[in-house]
Amino acid sequence: MKRIWVFLQPIGLDIEKAKRDMERPGIVSVLKQDISDAMALKVEKTPTPLYVNSKPLPVFGEVQSRTVVRDEVNANYP
Repeated sequence: MKRIWVFLQPIGLDIEKAKRDMERPGIVSVLKQDISDAMALKVEKTPTPLYVNSKPLPVFGEVQSRTVVRDEVNANYP
């Protein structure tokens, strides 16, 4: 999980707040369940198309991914 911060910082995410949020019991529980589910289902990659907050990424690429994630972060963490 630590490697993700490198990719999220350039899009303007408040990294320190996100790290604090990830330590909240509710978030920890969801992450543990997601990891458990992924392992049980032998998930090896993301589906096609890629979804961010239930919205499909219309075109796959680094710029498009960053844009969608940035927009969702801004919309949900004002």
